[in-house]
Amino acid sequence: MEFCLLGPIEVRVDGGSVALRGARQQCLLAVLLVEANRSIPADQLVERVWGTDRLPERPANALQTQLTLLRRALAPVNGVSIKWQSTGYRLAVDADTIDLRRFQNLINQARTVGGTDHAVGLFEQALALWSGEPFATLDTPWLNRVRAMIEAEYLAAQCDLVDLKLKQGRHGELLPELMIRADQHPLDERQTGQLMLALYRCGRQADALDRYRQAQERLAEELGVDPGPQLQETYHRILSADPCLLSPVENKPAGVVSVPRQLPPPLWSFTGRTRELDDLSEMVDRQSRSEQAASIFVLVGPGGVGKTSLALHWANRHAQRFPDGLLFANLRGFDETEGTASPESVLRGFLDAFGVNSTAIPADHTAQVGLYRSLVAGRRMLIVLDNVADGAHITGLLPGDNSCTVLVTSRNWLGGLVVTNGAQRITLDVLPPAEARGLLTARLGAERLEREPEAAAELVRHCAGLPLALSIVAGRVVSHPEFPLALLAAELRDATTRLSALDEDEATSVRAVMSWSVSALTADQRQVFGLLGLMTGPDIGRPGVASLAAMAPGKTGEVLRALERASLVQQPVPGRFALHDLVRLYAHDEVAGTQPDAQRRLIHHYLHSAYAAERRLRPLGSPREFDGPADGVQLTAPADRKAAVEWFTVEYPCLLAAQQLAGRRDWHAEVWGLAWVITAFQWLQGNLRDNVEVWLPGLRAAGLLGDTAKQTLANRRLGRAHVWLGQIPVGTAYLEQALAEAEEIVDQARAHHALAWAHGLGGAAEPAVEHATTGLRLFRSVRNSLREVNSLNAVGWWSAKLGRYAEARSACAEALELCRRHGYADAEGDTLDSLGLIAQLSGRHDEAREHYRDAVSLFRELDNPYQEASTLDRLGHVQLALGDRETAHAFWRQALELYRSQHREQEAEQLEAVLAGEGTG
Repeated sequence: MEFCLLGPIEVRVDGGSVALRGARQQCLLAVLLVEANRSIPADQLVERVWGTDRLPERPANALQTQLTLLRRALAPVNGVSIKWQSTGYRLAVDADTIDLRRFQNLINQARTVGGTDHAVGLFEQALALWSGEPFATLDTPWLNRVRAMIEAEYLAAQCDLVDLKLKQGRHGELLPELMIRADQHPLDERQTGQLMLALYRCGRQADALDRYRQAQERLAEELGVDPGPQLQETYHRILSADPCLLSPVENKPAGVVSVPRQLPPPLWSFTGRTRELDDLSEMVDRQSRSEQAASIFVLVGPGGVGKTSLALHWANRHAQRFPDGLLFANLRGFDETEGTASPESVLRGFLDAFGVNSTAIPADHTAQVGLYRSLVAGRRMLIVLDNVADGAHITGLLPGDNSCTVLVTSRNWLGGLVVTNGAQRITLDVLPPAEARGLLTARLGAERLEREPEAAAELVRHCAGLPLALSIVAGRVVSHPEFPLALLAAELRDATTRLSALDEDEATSVRAVMSWSVSALTADQRQVFGLLGLMTGPDIGRPGVASLAAMAPGKTGEVLRALERASLVQQPVPGRFALHDLVRLYAHDEVAGTQPDAQRRLIHHYLHSAYAAERRLRPLGSPREFDGPADGVQLTAPADRKAAVEWFTVEYPCLLAAQQLAGRRDWHAEVWGLAWVITAFQWLQGNLRDNVEVWLPGLRAAGLLGDTAKQTLANRRLGRAHVWLGQIPVGTAYLEQALAEAEEIVDQARAHHALAWAHGLGGAAEPAVEHATTGLRLFRSVRNSLREVNSLNAVGWWSAKLGRYAEARSACAEALELCRRHGYADAEGDTLDSLGLIAQLSGRHDEAREHYRDAVSLFRELDNPYQEASTLDRLGHVQLALGDRETAHAFWRQALELYRSQHREQEAEQLEAVLAGEGTG
């Protein structure tokens, strides 16, 4: 007795067959046989036999009629019955009498049995049961779905059988059949791959590659997709004539027959990275002492930074620690030339490396992972997974226990691997200058670099510590040993052509390596990455980035985190973001371009944020003299004076660079405005040379704007800075020009006040008092009490220098009262310092000491190191006059340190001479 479903429905009994009348009776039998020995509810049985769109008028009656007829037809067949149970109708039958069940059982056995020959026999038995299309001529929706599933099983079994026969070396025998099948199923990538392999083994490599191209075109035209990873892998292996594609030898015993040693050799010119190598060794040692710690270590860094070189150097150096084997795979996670290696192909390569007999490798990927983990369990092995795209890329390649050490390299942070698997991360930065030179020395020899030391230093500098760039430079030098290093250094000197000079070919190109990382970014991430190439300073804060991109702060933070995880952006300190020099060039050249609107938003961010910070330093200063910020600008507003000083300290290089950018763009108002907002901080810190440098373009910008008031202010600022730098004639000339240009009374008064200090510091105290007095009169005429305080202080200071102590003390006492009445803290410190000088010159040293100490305390509270240094210097002289030499020297040493930090060489030299004459104690 046999029930046949794999072809026309048929019931065979004793050499004959049971007559089944009509398609409906055949449908009923087919449904019951597919669900043999399982109960089917009556309503479901009706739907499966007739279909929901063809139901009879009385479904229950129609079903009973067909069941009665079928029972009569099956009556001669022993051991078969149709029974009603509470849950429905059930066909009781021996499952082995149904060809479909035997087919399914045979293919399951074939996939689990050991031995290729046995498996081939089982598959051939299964496939021989087919005599045509299942349920031929029957047409109901349910049977059509079942037919499609069974045919898919049949096709998979055919492919499994072909895989086994290919392992047996029967490619020539299979070739005609495979060509027919591939033509019948042009979108089936598995069958295409089998045909390509058979063609290749038959010596027809060109035909195999042509088949791939045909499949690629067909998939693109009909489905709009590329070939999958496995077919691409087969193509690349055929293209490179990979030896693993050769027909395997089938006489290996199952199991592990060799200890894998897959590590590539280390880079012979590897140098440096001592700290990173030591850190990795320490991590591995610590893990080996802990049963709980994970044994996964991730080397993270941008493309070209040397992650693979470091991994292979460490692995080869410590190979003896792993007696059970060394596995290596390049996952090609960021390689657009060859494409990403599939985890399935890598896993199969690992199993082959263990010498596992092909017949012992299960077809199911999950089962292969289980086999792999069984093989490595409890073994002391090193597994190097290079160039990994993400954690999902290697999930199936990770061991199941901690006995093996896994070393991963990636451009991405692989946060999931860290969180889920407890991986430990080491981030690689570019090489420091000494190690970068060491790499060039290893490649070119010390003598070659010593012949042209300046050019060699320039090469190192322009490669920005990136090992890939250094290697490309070394390669170019080796290719043309007769060319001077200076020639290549000159080529790299121009930032606009530097990346082109670091292109050798697609595989060794700084630009290409970076492009592979950028191509994986989203549109927003790519936009922000490109715009970061426009930042003016060495780094940038999150509000600056948001201004560049005109993006909401929350979204900006999300994008920056993604760029940091991709190793395209660094965060050296919290909230500050930077790009490596060559990455920055790539971002600017390849992604961003010029972007004038974005540059203006960035400059406005700095200008208006600096104005908000400047208000905290000079809350009583002049109001803003420039237009408001552009649309999309995010501002930073420090909460207090201390926060303002901190903001200026961090952003100072960016502000200077922003003014230079504004100058290159001919944005004159922004050039002048940036000079204006940064001045208070520069004076606070004693950066007077920088103050001159920002006001020179500020003065030019004011002239180009045709704004006399702005020119007057710029001349006055330049004059004051030159005067306090000791360049009295130059400063005086600027100040006299400011006085000549001044149209407003306040501007005239300010010019007189500044000229008072110019004359006084130049040794002419009498004219100093005259200018100070004139300035005082003018300030009083416009009721400017803060400027009145400053002028009173100047009158007092220079009157004291003339020996008019009573007049000096009176002016400064009045100034001190005004300061305390109006809360002018900065001016109060200056006035206390003046009162100290008056007391010192008049011989009242105890009084002078108290005034100076109060002034120093106030300057420190206000974070005003410039004035603090001068007052400490004078306080030291007072302490010496009081006979306290030790305290005097302590104050002088503090002042000297501040002078040096502010580049006040003249004051520093004078104080050093004083200390030398006194002895340093």
